[in-house]
This record gives sequence, C-alpha cells and structure tokens, in this order.
Amino acid sequence: MKPNTTTRLLLLAAGVAAAPYALATNGMDFAGYGPIAEAMGGASYAYDNGTAAMQNNPATLSLMESDARFDVALGFLLPTIKYSPAPGAAEQTSDGTMYLMPGLGYARREGALTFGLGVMGQGGMGTKWGTKLSNGAPYENYSNIRYGKLIVPLSYKVTDQLAVAAALNFGYADMEMKMLASGADMYWMSSPATQAALGSMMTATLIGNPQAASLDFSGGDKASATGWGVRLGATFQPSDALTLGAIYNSKSHLSAMKGKVKINMMNTGGGVDTINGDLALPNFQWPDSYGVGAALHMGDLMLTADYERINWSKTMDTFDATVSALVVNGTSMAGEMNLSMPLHWKDQNVVKLGAQYRMDSLTFRVGANLANNPVPDGYANPLLPAIYQNHVTAGLGVQLGRSDSIDFSAVYTPKVSTTHTYHQGDAGTAAAAPGSITTGTGTSSAAGGGAQIMYSHLF
Repeated sequence: MKPNTTTRLLLLAAGVAAAPYALATNGMDFAGYGPIAEAMGGASYAYDNGTAAMQNNPATLSLMESDARFDVALGFLLPTIKYSPAPGAAEQTSDGTMYLMPGLGYARREGALTFGLGVMGQGGMGTKWGTKLSNGAPYENYSNIRYGKLIVPLSYKVTDQLAVAAALNFGYADMEMKMLASGADMYWMSSPATQAALGSMMTATLIGNPQAASLDFSGGDKASATGWGVRLGATFQPSDALTLGAIYNSKSHLSAMKGKVKINMMNTGGGVDTINGDLALPNFQWPDSYGVGAALHMGDLMLTADYERINWSKTMDTFDATVSALVVNGTSMAGEMNLSMPLHWKDQNVVKLGAQYRMDSLTFRVGANLANNPVPDGYANPLLPAIYQNHVTAGLGVQLGRSDSIDFSAVYTPKVSTTHTYHQGDAGTAAAAPGSITTGTGTSSAAGGGAQIMYSHLF
C-alpha cells in the first residue's frame, strides 16, 4: 500500500524537524529534549516538562497542570570538532559550527486520558571538513546523519498515583557522506568477495591500482529511510513530594536506507577510475534504551535525577553498505560491492542531575549530564564525532501571564579527545602483501555547547 499525500507530508515534517543539526551529545542523541529538561542535565522522567515528554517520558503528560498545551521550540548546537591525522601534524577544525533544530508539540487531557501530536528530532551527527583532510586531493570529507519523528502519545492516569503511557513514532532518517579513504582502507573495508572483485578489475585493467578512494552519496543521492518505533513510560507518586518515573524506548524499525553512490578511485598511475551504483545501508538503526528517574518537590525547590542506558553496541558495531547495479568507467558490470567499516561502539550509561527553583514569575534551573564515551579508542572516525561525555547545563523560565511562558536552556561541553586508526597504502599492496601495510593514528576532539528556547501556551 502506497502512503497517501498526508502521510508523505507528515514524514517530511519529521525530517524537517531534524534538519540540519548533524551533531548530538549522548552518542547520537541529544543531552536533553526541550529546554526545561536540558537545563536540568536532561533529567525528565518524573515531572511535567511539557510536550517534550513525547521524547522523554510520555507518562509525564498526565502531570500537566492545564487541560491542553502547545509548545514550539528552536535549538542551537555550537560544536567545535578538530582532527589531527598524525602525532605532531597540524590540527584541522570542522566548518560545521552551528546547527538548528526546530520542534513543536500539542497535548490535551480529556478525563484520565492525555493525547497529542509532536514533530521532533531524535538526534544525529556529522561534520564539514571540505578538503582540509584530503592531502591535496580535490575531494571533500563531509557527513550528515539525521533522524526526525512524528510522534503520537497516549497517557492514561490509572489512579491518582499511577500513570502509564505509550508514544508511537513514525520516523524519517537520512544520511549524506563524502569520505576519502586510502586504497588500503578501501580494501580492508571490503568483503572477501569484493576484495576478489577489485583484484579481478585490476588484473583485467578495468581499473588501476587504487591509491585512494572517495565515496560520495550526498545531495540528491543521499540515503534515506522511513520506519517506526515506540516509547513506553510510567510515573508513580508515592507521596505529594515524590514522583518516580521509568521508560523503555524501542529500537527503531527503519527500512534499509537507499540512495546512489559515486566512488572515485585515484590510481597509482595518476588516473581516476569511477564506479557508480545503487547504495543500500541495510543495518542502520537507532538503538533501544531504558531508564528510571525521580523528582523530589520541596516547596518552590525541585531536585531530580535520571539514569539511562543506551544500547549502542546493538546497532553501531559496524557501518555496512552494499553497492549494486555497478557501472565501472561507464561499463555496466554484474555483481555488487559489500563494504563494512568497524565502529564497535559501546553501550552508554548516562546520569542526569538537575535542580529547579521557582521565584514568582521566574524559574531557575541547573544541571549536569554525565556519561561514558560510546566510541572506543582507535575508532573515532572524524566523520562520526559522537565522542562527548559530560555536560554542564543551566536555564531560565519566564512566566508571561496566566497562559504563556518562555523557557531557555544553555549547555557547556568540556573537550574530549580520542583516537582513530587507519591503514596507509594502496589496494594492490594490501591484496598482495597485507603484512607490509602500515597503520596511522589520528586524534579527534570535540567540545562546544548549545542552547534551546521554547514558547508555550496553556489552554
């Protein structure tokens, strides 16, 4: 069954909500969803934080003080990503220094039931290097991974103390990449069958000996997919002062991302061989996660804390790509190329701490977001810079009357550094004498900050 026009527009809206931030702070996820939660270290599982609950704990929608609420938000990410290709080499800085991320949500309560609709970004990552890392070659290094959602939440207040909820999301994800790799790296990323095919092409002089290769699937050739997922949540209030919360977020169910790719291979003779084909990324998904939290209310002061486990190892162990319908230097060829780049991301433990103090029409917030780096040493690819660990946060809420308010948040992220190991040499040498191929070590670092602003109207 083909999606109708309304469905296509809604999926497009979910994609627009994700555009084009290309960087996140807990792996590929944001440190906080919505400025209320972000200002308190991302903690959000056990108190009312607006319609951002659709991305946090949808059961907190049952804690809304009003019968209906509309939020519109805009976020800014301000990263500083740097890379040095070797010890002592000049450090280069990514040109991707600011990204915007809009979002909006509406929720309404009817009796014990609260429902709504939201368009929000889940996360992403990326960089813009231009030709800074290309060692004189006219090929860029660039990446942009995005995931946005159309969310339909439903929260039910079972008793005065207990609420349960589910938020079904329809997602749109896309990926653009321009990656320059050595011929040896291209060979090592190839499956045994693809290694043999490259060798046969060289033997038959269909291509030269690749010294370097540039993979490009960007712009109109980007890979994209649609899919779905669900977030479950619950809150329990054992007393007026204490609220407990818990969530489970399913792994995404995205279809295989598909696009077009162009591979330019610079050979040892100084020429360039070109392979065009259909691209499929069959295994790219967002992982499942789960968490628990608590909020303690003491008059105008609230203290809150969450713990979240994000299972990156289940979805980010390797980056796999298949290229089919091959056209080599203008000649169609049978078969396909299978490439796999090792990532070996680790699961991430995130602790989120926050405090809020209300004073008349103002609300002051502070927090911290503490996590391990999911990217292990040796695998910090400069195109996939999701290496952040800890964040310090603060924010302010301003009441503009009985029904309107504005909330702000700001994040500071200290610098984190880790390494990237790559192969040096051409594909022919890697095939004939793999023991002679050497490796190099580059260093990636990430720092920066961000901010969010949200306007809210209560009905």
